[in-house]
Amino acid sequence: MATSPITRRSVLFGSAAAVASLALLPVAAASAASALGRDVRLPAGASLLSPDGRFRLIMQGDGNLVLYGPSGALWSTSTHGAGNWAVMQGDGNLVVYTSGGRAVWNSGTDRMGPSSLQVQNDGNLVIYKDGYPTWSRDSGPLFHKLGNGSRLNAGGSRISLDRRYTLIMQGDGNLVLYGPSGAAWSSATSGSGNWAVMQGDGNLVVYTSGGKALWASGTGGQSGAELYVQGDGNLVLYRNRRAIWDRHSGGGNIGGGGSGGATGGAATVIQAATAKMHAPYVWGAKGPNSFDCSGLVQFAFAAAGRSVPAPASSQYNNCPNKIPYTQAQPGDLVFFGAGITHVGIYTGNGMMISALPQGGVQTSPVREFRDVRLPNVARYF
Repeated sequence: MATSPITRRSVLFGSAAAVASLALLPVAAASAASALGRDVRLPAGASLLSPDGRFRLIMQGDGNLVLYGPSGALWSTSTHGAGNWAVMQGDGNLVVYTSGGRAVWNSGTDRMGPSSLQVQNDGNLVIYKDGYPTWSRDSGPLFHKLGNGSRLNAGGSRISLDRRYTLIMQGDGNLVLYGPSGAAWSSATSGSGNWAVMQGDGNLVVYTSGGKALWASGTGGQSGAELYVQGDGNLVLYRNRRAIWDRHSGGGNIGGGGSGGATGGAATVIQAATAKMHAPYVWGAKGPNSFDCSGLVQFAFAAAGRSVPAPASSQYNNCPNKIPYTQAQPGDLVFFGAGITHVGIYTGNGMMISALPQGGVQTSPVREFRDVRLPNVARYF
């Protein structure tokens, strides 16, 4: 069904005149485009084709917007009515309208701003805003998530699915979560040109325009983690569906070479342990290529010129400076179990690094290892 190419044109909706004017927009050629741009209309009979020609999105004459692949229909809006048409609105919402201008389906992505709909070679149908997916046919709305490798420049935001909470990278350099009552959380950073990124290593970081880290969630080593703005007002990092950080866990200003503000020997300990991230766990091993929990502590402390005993119980019992967990600082050792069965190196903001039988050397929230009691803490530096 060859027709004239798509052209981009700004259209206002709401009035009868505006709806009528849409009929003047040219129709997409079946094989000419794989994307539906801002304010471009897809009338009955018009379609988009994936770049490889295997998947077609068509606005059918019966009023249903359907994605077809080699095996048949893959997805549809389940709408009906002669004369229905679809449009990628300027507010970022993909909408199916009746011939009379009544909305009968939408992607729920309004407030995202200018976006485009893409028919992909993998058979997915995705709405993108500045290169970031805000909706897909497989997952629905994605605007509440900051995915692996995604960044927020000044003015960029993510919004909870119920639209009550907004995380925004402000122009003043502060990353702020707003809710119905105002600001609920912030990174307490400042500086024109700051930006935030969900790094591939699992760390959420705020950087200056020059690339200097100002704040981090302290979750490095948790590759594949993603940030979600939740409807309950929480900001949570998930990895493999497990929460590894939330806005109540903290996160803090970067100092001491990225060791959570630690200095001197404590900073060296954290840096030495972090350098062994993902090294395998072997019971009784003390490095340099594999570790158990107390062996990692021995290795890291040796890098700072300090000898400590093993196992973990001896590391606790032989330290004269024992402090409450509420006073723990980066570089302190945190111990778990009534008989001291595990030890980790505290890195700040409720996080620690330790060697575990499942996954080897990794960072984890302290609270994951707590029993009823708070962990014991020993300070060597």
